[in-house]
Amino acid sequence: MEEKNYPFIMIEHIIDSIPAQIYFKNTELRYIWVNERYLQYKRISREQVIGKTDYDIYPEEQASNIVKEDRKVLETGFEVFYEHYSEGTDRYFAIRKTAIKGESGEVSGILAVVFDITEEKRIAKQLELANQELEESRERFRDILENANDFIISMAEDGGILYANKSFLNTMRIPEVEIPKRNIFDFLPADSREQVYMIFDSIKKGIKIGHSEFNVLLPDGRRLVVEGSFTYRKFIGKAPYILGIFRDVTQRKLDEEKIRFLAYHDILTGLPNRLLFFDRINLEINRAIRNGTLVAVMIMDLDKFKMVNDTFGHNVGDELLKEVSNRVKGVVRKIDTVARLGGDEFVIILSELKNNSDVDEIAERI
Repeated sequence: MEEKNYPFIMIEHIIDSIPAQIYFKNTELRYIWVNERYLQYKRISREQVIGKTDYDIYPEEQASNIVKEDRKVLETGFEVFYEHYSEGTDRYFAIRKTAIKGESGEVSGILAVVFDITEEKRIAKQLELANQELEESRERFRDILENANDFIISMAEDGGILYANKSFLNTMRIPEVEIPKRNIFDFLPADSREQVYMIFDSIKKGIKIGHSEFNVLLPDGRRLVVEGSFTYRKFIGKAPYILGIFRDVTQRKLDEEKIRFLAYHDILTGLPNRLLFFDRINLEINRAIRNGTLVAVMIMDLDKFKMVNDTFGHNVGDELLKEVSNRVKGVVRKIDTVARLGGDEFVIILSELKNNSDVDEIAERI
């Protein structure tokens, strides 16, 4: 290797190591130098390029597009940058062309650097699709939140409301713009406030709390029974918050109460039925033993009740049973139990009696 060629050879090696196609053209737009990567990509020899124009190498339309960009650089002296897609190779390229100027500032040629950006384009496309899918997921999630019948609320650690879905807003009759001014405890009666305070304190300490049931206050003062759960969310770099998801179970609670009532009460009269009677009699016997008092059981039926049913119909018979029930309840004490065993048979438990004369007195009133 001759000493005088050493700097040029070193520069050539450095340029060849750059992961891009690099070439120089003179003002006639003829190639005067290309790097090794350019030759490898084009699959041609250096002799097939040096001294040639783009019209000697590429199809006419492609050559015209290249020359058009080159002339912009020669005429303006400014750098140009553009992207190009090669259908033949299905690859994308970023092309930067710079005017080569002498000491006098006169343009003497063009330096072009061509980077293969196919992988970057692929990643960018994947990111675009991922962002699109993420946005679609967010939209679906928002739709679910806004159309859910459940109350869904996110709150600061002190209960300040950060977000509330339409179900909660509509039920509480508050506009969305009011949300930042409201606190979850504004909607709770005193007895439920203490309960929710304790839940907040527990979940912030990492204690898992299952489903909770408490009351919320409606604008008209009525109470709703709600059931649900609170979850403490904490992420790095973000303020922690509490997520509450609960639903109105007021009607369900009323239905459950009604079912429990019907299980132990007569449907027609509302009096305790046979099941509740046996439960009460056991309780009263045990109480009498503990307290040293007496308990009595009176059984009664209605004379000629069948004749009333047969003559006036079952509707009249039912009204008679209800009237008898009300009258008997009206003459016994509050601590006594009046039950209907079935048909026209009634039974009365007289509790906490001191002597037998108490039974006679109540029987006389009946």
